[in-house]
Amino acid sequence: MPVSINGQTGVITGLAVGGLPDGTVDADTLASNAVTATKLASGVGGKILQVIQSTKTDGQEVTGTSYTDITGLSATITPSATTSKVLVMVDFVFNKNNYALYAQILRGSTAIGNPTSSDSAMRIYNNGSGGDSSEHSSFMYLDSPSTTSATTYKLQVKSNGASHPYVNCSYSTRTSDYLSTSTFTLMEIAA
Repeated sequence: MPVSINGQTGVITGLAVGGLPDGTVDADTLASNAVTATKLASGVGGKILQVIQSTKTDGQEVTGTSYTDITGLSATITPSATTSKVLVMVDFVFNKNNYALYAQILRGSTAIGNPTSSDSAMRIYNNGSGGDSSEHSSFMYLDSPSTTSATTYKLQVKSNGASHPYVNCSYSTRTSDYLSTSTFTLMEIAA
């Protein structure tokens, strides 16, 4: 069938699939959102769409046996699609001094990634010997928030009450010097 162009409507007929030379259609030619994830070949998803990071450079004492927000170790991300996943990466320094330290990640007010146990918390450190020293803990969790609304994630920690843990401090009496840096990172991963 011959190729023809209707001079009044601009409609092209008779053009076979693959009939245009390579390079005829580029990214600028495509309309916004013209190519959806369902049109992509299997295995081409999983791209990192955005990265949000917060950094804590000050010290913080954690008192009591209830979960406490760690100021500076939270971040808000707005996923671009409900099918996106959010990779939460926590990297923080704490002072150990004869206590058990527990941590949890919250999405909004909901704890995520906790083990299914009676304590239902991630145990970071368990009853060390006396004396002050720093420990380093890193963990991550791949979440499926199923939303395109702004979503806040944060880190909380608590102790067993034997003594007070300190975040970012190498000595329990030092909250303004001998400090370390902790980070809280969110990555949106395309489906």
